[in-house]
Amino acid sequence: MPLAHEEWAANVLGMIKNRGKGVDLLDKKKIVEVKFHMIAFDGNYQRTICWKVLEHQLSYGERAKLPLYFMMGTYRFCGNIEDLSNSVSYPELENMVEERESWIVPSDWVANFPTYRQNGKTKKSEWDNLLKFTYKKYLSHTYKTFNVKKGKVHLTKGVKRKHFDL
Repeated sequence: MPLAHEEWAANVLGMIKNRGKGVDLLDKKKIVEVKFHMIAFDGNYQRTICWKVLEHQLSYGERAKLPLYFMMGTYRFCGNIEDLSNSVSYPELENMVEERESWIVPSDWVANFPTYRQNGKTKKSEWDNLLKFTYKKYLSHTYKTFNVKKGKVHLTKGVKRKHFDL
């Protein structure tokens, strides 16, 4: 699903989707890392909405010499995600998303959350990551909301309006 959310975000924000490693979206004014969380699955709602951010993603702005923002979003999905195959196309996935709501936050909002180490090993892989768990209940004040195709985009405190042509 991340690729579908990134395509949607690129379209509504008028940005270019990065096809390589690194930040998800870019343009001449800013860069945006996209995070989404499913809030409904077969009618069961999750109470805590949390987005995981890898610690190294906070350095994207410095490397690009552009302001870094995060798009923290939620979505409702119609259908059973477990039944999807790996060959489902973007248009097919997008048709299964009922709606999205997203909040653009500055990178310093993310940086304020504690960092945790998460590591493990399976037969196929091994990982050792530094993560930040960011929570919807701590989002900064929304000062501007835009209704966009299949959802809403909120700009929060600390986000420069001139960076977003919605």
